[in-house]
Amino acid sequence: MARRRTNDAGDVVANALRLRRKWRLSTGAAVAVALLLALYSHWKAPKPGVELSGGQAYVERVIDGDTIVIKQADGHEEHCRLLGIDAPEVVHPGEPTDMYFGPEARAYLKSRLEGKTVTLKTDEPQSRDRYQRLLAYVYLNDTENVNLSEVKDGMAYVDRRFKCSLRPQLEQTETAARTKKIGLWKGVTKKDMPPWRQKWMDERKLDQ
Repeated sequence: MARRRTNDAGDVVANALRLRRKWRLSTGAAVAVALLLALYSHWKAPKPGVELSGGQAYVERVIDGDTIVIKQADGHEEHCRLLGIDAPEVVHPGEPTDMYFGPEARAYLKSRLEGKTVTLKTDEPQSRDRYQRLLAYVYLNDTENVNLSEVKDGMAYVDRRFKCSLRPQLEQTETAARTKKIGLWKGVTKKDMPPWRQKWMDERKLDQ
């Protein structure tokens, strides 16, 4: 009988050790799964600013005719590029002079947006460019698309290098502005245009 009691006690200890090992393994597995889920969530989470699609932001300042600095409600600032358009450049480091109509395009956007609250909408999934700037359509009063307005008033070209959902409307608007010689179209020459547009024109044998 004594030997049986000893065996019974040994079985109890062995079972306890097995349960302890299983608990440790289960706990370790749970921790590992939790860490993997956290890493996955971090990797999948949108970068700051993307959540502003359909939301509002304050325009802190205008950099040039197609780039602004926005401020979120939490104070976070970032650069936003107006989607689907390309305005003439103003002087940047390494460039000798402003492009034709660059200062006018910047002044136009400054008068329209600086110090105002706007609504931003992105074209998912392409919400940022290679410089990590937010790409968005900018709306005033939830109705006026400033991207379209710039093209309509001859302050920017339609950027044909990249796809966007409003490309057809932008192209129609540009055609109308060019035909009526509004804004930059009144005196622009081919050599005044961005290199990408000159190349695009050459490929299609266009004069303007």
